[in-house]
Amino acid sequence: MPQQLFQEYLVGVIEEGQATFTYKGENTHIGAGSLLLIQPGEPFSGQGSIDHPRRFRMLHAKPQFVQRLLSEITEKEATFPAFNNPVERNRELVATFSKIHRALELPHTQLERDSWLLELMQLLHQRCISSAASPSPFGKESDRIKQIKSFLLSNFADNTSLEELADFVNLSPYRLNRVFSQEVGVPPHAFVSQVRVWQAKEQLAKGVSPAQVAVEVGFYDQAHMNRHFKRLLGYTPGVIQNDKNVQ
Repeated sequence: MPQQLFQEYLVGVIEEGQATFTYKGENTHIGAGSLLLIQPGEPFSGQGSIDHPRRFRMLHAKPQFVQRLLSEITEKEATFPAFNNPVERNRELVATFSKIHRALELPHTQLERDSWLLELMQLLHQRCISSAASPSPFGKESDRIKQIKSFLLSNFADNTSLEELADFVNLSPYRLNRVFSQEVGVPPHAFVSQVRVWQAKEQLAKGVSPAQVAVEVGFYDQAHMNRHFKRLLGYTPGVIQNDKNVQ
């Protein structure tokens, strides 16, 4: 059975620095004050700037949790929401997100935490969430790309080369890389990195040590895993076992 990508909503804000963000096949230059909104199961990648190192905060929320909050706000049964845009630059929303994220890092009562999360969801509902339905995959994938995705999801821990993938579907490495990027939204290596981080996150939440998890999911070592966590999620694996983010 193939493994999965991040089955969570990811909401993050760039507080300092600059980066290039790739999502649904589009490259977007983002800087301080940008809010990122990623839907469950959708590949994405980001590359920081050496000249302008970035610092960002990220919350992750399970779809059922988001659905429940939205149902409470609208006072009616809600579907899994879809974001209107992957990047928002509304100052009120960015400031509120940063304030709530900083507060959630510290000890507070459950009542306080629940109130803050409802406040954030209400702002997202007002400004960022489509009234229409659930998230849909990017583009239309060909059978060859579906085969490659299925293979990578099942063999994410292996050190598979681009040439091996290309041979698997009878394409040249260059064409495979280009077509995969067009249809999935990110190149194969970024797709695999996201799968590995998701799998690592799941194992760390169960109490498996970071060093063991790094090897099991296909990273060279713990430092390598740390870099990918920081790049995708804004924090290192060490925080997972004492995670105070949205569950």
